[in-house]
Amino acid sequence: MEREPKRTYTRICPVCGKVNRDMYLRETGGVYECERCRALIRTRYPGMRKVPDAGSQNKGKTDAKGAGDI
Repeated sequence: MEREPKRTYTRICPVCGKVNRDMYLRETGGVYECERCRALIRTRYPGMRKVPDAGSQNKGKTDAKGAGDI
């Protein structure tokens, strides 16, 4: 069985505008760190499966951040 070659992607950072080239987004699940501003960016790539948002799993539950407020 032959392995599929690793594919690289190019993305523009939405924070600083730097073009980030030759990234293996499949290995990181679509997350990359910008080479210039070091921001962590979550992006999609072709063939990526949709992952539910963390907020959608907690519908109807209280937020831990607001639980201690009086």
